[in-house]
Amino acid sequence: MNAILQCFIHTPTIKSYFTSDLYKNNINKDAKRIDGKILADLIGSFSKEYSILDDPIVSLRKLRVGITKHLSQFQGYHQHDAQEFFAMLIDKLTEELTVSVTSNFNKSAPAALFNNAENTEKVSAMRDFFTGKLCTKVTCPHCMNSTEKEDSFLYLSIPLPVEVVVI
Repeated sequence: MNAILQCFIHTPTIKSYFTSDLYKNNINKDAKRIDGKILADLIGSFSKEYSILDDPIVSLRKLRVGITKHLSQFQGYHQHDAQEFFAMLIDKLTEELTVSVTSNFNKSAPAALFNNAENTEKVSAMRDFFTGKLCTKVTCPHCMNSTEKEDSFLYLSIPLPVEVVVI
């Protein structure tokens, strides 16, 4: 948990987003509040406290207690996987910081038939910060027909090179 929080707090874009209170403009009004706060408020408060300290040695106890109230599977002192914690943290923050906005573009006619409401889309800074697109292109060696595909990802597993040691 500590390693993920350290990376999270030291990423300049994320740090700025929370310390400048920009996240407050994106709070989902239906987000579940515990003790009157959402998880993003706890991250924002911690980011501010951490950034103004001369001595950046901070106890994570208060933040940890707040996180476990929102993510109950991390209560207690059991060993947890860092990637699992990261995924749950990002999922929760995405849920809390996703708002619907009206877009001005015209939808295609078939899409408009099924959506009589205004053109709205869900916007989330967390998605903007943490998702990427993987573009793949496959070409048939026989007919040279090629297909391109884009997939969104939150995690991209990259194999580590295996170093051969000769003794």
